[in-house]
Amino acid sequence: MNSFSRYIKPLLYFALGCGIVFWMIFHPNTPQAWIGFVGHVALAANVLLFIYEAVGWRINPLERIPRFKNRYMGTITYEWNGITQTKQIEVLVDQKRSSVSVTTKTNESTSRSLASAIVKEEGSYSVYYVYRTTPLAEVEDGNPIQLGTCRIVIPEQPFSWSRTCFFPQAPAELSAKYWTSRKTCGDIRLRAVASRNTPDP
Repeated sequence: MNSFSRYIKPLLYFALGCGIVFWMIFHPNTPQAWIGFVGHVALAANVLLFIYEAVGWRINPLERIPRFKNRYMGTITYEWNGITQTKQIEVLVDQKRSSVSVTTKTNESTSRSLASAIVKEEGSYSVYYVYRTTPLAEVEDGNPIQLGTCRIVIPEQPFSWSRTCFFPQAPAELSAKYWTSRKTCGDIRLRAVASRNTPDP
């Protein structure tokens, strides 16, 4: 998504709407009144854009950006020293309209995304992000801090009139693949669970 469609375009829509409303309220007819009018429009449009970026976009059916659940649990499958191993993983997603932040936790380390992008590929979406790991002290010698890249594949979600009145739904299951600076890689399978603010059943 380019910077125009990401920020400027919705800001112009909000400014136009606020301008019409404030024109009907204030009817500026002097230079001082016009200065106040422009200031009110700019402030209101930016506040609306901030709210829209944070939460409002989720209820806009015209926004085709994939939605995520807040929390996923799953397994990592990887190869280490020639042996295929698995590990439990928790993934926390903090999503706004123009950004996605991903935090993962295992029994040995925590990783946080440094940069991310939602990319449309052949009609479907993927999230690519770069991350850095922070291992626990007791395993740091064998599992030091490292950088990695992960690709999360987002399955297409059909519209559902019965549940959402054609609003896109966040996927309940995700698959991903990662690569690290230590020349290792692995596969991840995830399933959505209760929000991070809700205790597991």
